[in-house]
Amino acid sequence: MRANSIEEISDLILDQQELSSDLNDSMRVKVREALLKKHHHQNEKKRNNLIPIVCSFAEVGKKQSDPHLMDKHGQTVSPQSVPTTSLEVKNGVNCEHSPVDLSKVDLHFMKKIPTGAEAFNVLVGEVDILDHPIVAFVRLSPAVLLSGLTEVPIPTRFLFILLGPVGKGQQYHEIGRSMATFMTDEIFHDVAYKAKERDDLLAGIDEFLDQVTVLPPGEWDPSIRIEPPKNVASQEKRKIPGVPNETICHIEQEPHGGHSGPELQLTGRCRCTLPENPNNHTLQYWKDHNIVTAEVHWANLTVSECQEMHGEFMGSACGHHGPYTPDVLFWSCILFFTTFILSSTLKTFKMSHYFPTRVRSMVSDFAVFLTIFTMVIIDFLIGVPPPKLQVPSVFEPTRDDRGWIINPIGPNPWWTVIAAIIPALLCTSLIFMDQQITAVIINRKEHKLKKGCGYHLDLLVVAIMLGVCSIMGCLGL
Repeated sequence: MRANSIEEISDLILDQQELSSDLNDSMRVKVREALLKKHHHQNEKKRNNLIPIVCSFAEVGKKQSDPHLMDKHGQTVSPQSVPTTSLEVKNGVNCEHSPVDLSKVDLHFMKKIPTGAEAFNVLVGEVDILDHPIVAFVRLSPAVLLSGLTEVPIPTRFLFILLGPVGKGQQYHEIGRSMATFMTDEIFHDVAYKAKERDDLLAGIDEFLDQVTVLPPGEWDPSIRIEPPKNVASQEKRKIPGVPNETICHIEQEPHGGHSGPELQLTGRCRCTLPENPNNHTLQYWKDHNIVTAEVHWANLTVSECQEMHGEFMGSACGHHGPYTPDVLFWSCILFFTTFILSSTLKTFKMSHYFPTRVRSMVSDFAVFLTIFTMVIIDFLIGVPPPKLQVPSVFEPTRDDRGWIINPIGPNPWWTVIAAIIPALLCTSLIFMDQQITAVIINRKEHKLKKGCGYHLDLLVVAIMLGVCSIMGCLGL
């Protein structure tokens, strides 16, 4: 078929239908109205949310630089099989009569379509005046850019049109889906391009149905139909007899056959073992409960049993304080956001209308303390162990290989002392400049401050702390 618009295509289809079936003038008018109905795309639906739609400046420029407007014509949805009218055309593209308004185009979707792609439009629907279905498979020559029909401005090569009486809309819809599925097959795709008559299309459909695999309906969820693993897990591991604890580490390092697939690779292990250096509390527990450590199968104990027997966890999948504990990161995020929200809420409690003024002031002043105390109690009751700061029991330098006062040179070569003079002077200047700039900002005339006895106390503290930190090797104030 040679046509430049959806109106011409509709007229040619109706002319063919009048020759092959009983289609009077009133039916022709109704069918033509149905084919030319305004088409709504998914990207043009109104959004009721409060989030604004953000478009890039490039898209806005493209939309406003095009002076043309696009008339949108469309259809409703549905199908059922009946004699089809196949109308053919040859290669090529005709875009003369199809101006495009880029403001109505889904440009994000357009970027994902390869160059040279052509559209196959499936138009199905119900018309109350019809007493029998009207079916047409159209191949355009050349391909035409039909304004408003496709979601993106690409030329249309094929159209499948099915209109029928009211009551079988779901069947029409499924037939339309089936035709779209046919066009995804490479063989039927070539048949549709090269078919000369209706029998060629029917032969292509029969070939597709002969090769397709149909899964019968059942209770099996289609979403879990995944392919089997590349390699089946080896059963040799189950057949290995039990070995003492001392040899487990050597067996663990040996490769296992049949585990080459990434889906079946072991990412780590965690097992209970006998403590190497048990403390006095552990030894007393074993003595009180008459536990003979040599007779305990430590590797077979569960997590709770291992903790009860005062065992140790060992393996690549173990954490610093035992086996991997789930939800630690999630619980840490909950603690963070809850602490922030609760602290902010208690801080603004002073402005509320509840309780006396003194109580509100106390709650507001100790908001941070109350928040931390509350969240510590909640964290203790929940039982999930998030990372915590371990406070040392003695006050001493962090590193054991140094004392309170550091060696100015240490293991470094002698020339590093000379090289560090310039960076040290720059760092000291920055610190004093920061203090002086702060003093200048505070001591403005509009603040009306009086010079007191400790006016330069902060400068003295900065100077003393610089010297102390230099001697003790601290990184900063």
